[in-house]
Amino acid sequence: MNLRSLALLTIVCTLSFANSSAQTIVLTEDFDGPSPPDLPVNWVGDAGWKTSTSSTSSGSGLNNVSHTGSSAGDLFFPPIDLSEATSGRVRFLARRTSSYDVDALALLASIDQGATFPFVVVNAGDALPTETGSYGEIVAELPPL
Repeated sequence: MNLRSLALLTIVCTLSFANSSAQTIVLTEDFDGPSPPDLPVNWVGDAGWKTSTSSTSSGSGLNNVSHTGSSAGDLFFPPIDLSEATSGRVRFLARRTSSYDVDALALLASIDQGATFPFVVVNAGDALPTETGSYGEIVAELPPL
């Protein structure tokens, strides 16, 4: 599964899934590995996406990933194999600035190596906090595939 996020996001992410025997965390990223403005290995973003030390959160040590600019942008997480999963959840911290509307972010999923993103994991309007300037935790169940 490929996950894609659109527009503004300052994020710390954990993706987990459950199978018949246990819960497994398959991706966790605090963005402290790369040197700003570089993205983590296997994360791909267009020109507006970068890591930064501008707004540390309780979920990260130093860095976050953020989008700057006035046009929408895509950020692609690395592919994740969920073929053994019976359910899944994505959890992230997000922070919104006043220059972005609350519906400026959506989280979408792909099962065809990123050719299309037909699965909505988090709708626009639900993926960012309503208040500006502080982090909010967003938790969503992955849709059945």
